Parts: sequence; C-alpha cells; structure tokens
Amino acid sequence: MGSVSPNRAGMASGIDMSARLTSLAINIALMGLILLEGVHSYLTRALSSFPETSSLRLLAAQVAGGNIGHLTRSGADIAAVDPHGVIVHAALVHGFGFVMLYGAIGAWAFALLSVAAFDAGMHARRQAPAADNGTRHPNL
Repeated sequence: MGSVSPNRAGMASGIDMSARLTSLAINIALMGLILLEGVHSYLTRALSSFPETSSLRLLAAQVAGGNIGHLTRSGADIAAVDPHGVIVHAALVHGFGFVMLYGAIGAWAFALLSVAAFDAGMHARRQAPAADNGTRHPNL
C-alpha cells in the first residue's frame, strides 16, 4: 500500500483484498479435495474387501464431512467391518495429514517466492544510485 500514490490507495486496497479472498476460496476448495482424496485412498487400502468402490467414495465424503459417529450406526456394511470406527478415524487422520502437508509446502513455496521477489527488489535498489547520479526520489 505504501508503494502507490495516495489517490490510488483505495484501488490498491480493493485489488489486495480481492486477491486475498480469491486465494482463500481456491485454497479452501483445494484443501477439501485433498482431504477427501486422502480419506478415500486410506479407505480403499484398508477396506479392500469392501463390496463396492462407489460406496467407498460416498463413505469417504461422509467421513471428510465429519459424520463419523453416524456411520457406525447407519451403515451396516461399515459397522460390520469397523464396529468401533477405528479405520474411519484413521482415514480421517490420514486425510488431514495430506492437508497439513499441502499447507506446509504452500507456505514454504510462498516464502521462497517472497525471498526471491524482495531480493530482486533490493538488488535493483542497490544498483539504482549508481545509475541515476543522485536524482533518485528520497523515499525509494
């Protein structure tokens, strides 16, 4: 915000907020997908004898949505295989492990991009005094 002129500060603030909210919405959706796929992959391996793979996708969606207690009471197939919900709970933990990994990789990637961007800006500022012979703006 400090790098734009005062008459453009409102526009810059709006662009900044739009970028933040768009990024947030995309990442929430992506994290939900990663959670669902992590739960599904664990359930596919753990319940390889389960009769239908489409019901595993539905089961994964219910687990990722937080309906763990409901599953053992209503789903006869899963209640027979996992009466105490141990497999379902482990699947949820496995899915959240992937979500945390995505978050950590994303944070490190953006940190590296920030270092690269700010280092390039600092390098350009160090080169500028020699090129402009003292005509540089004092706030830069």
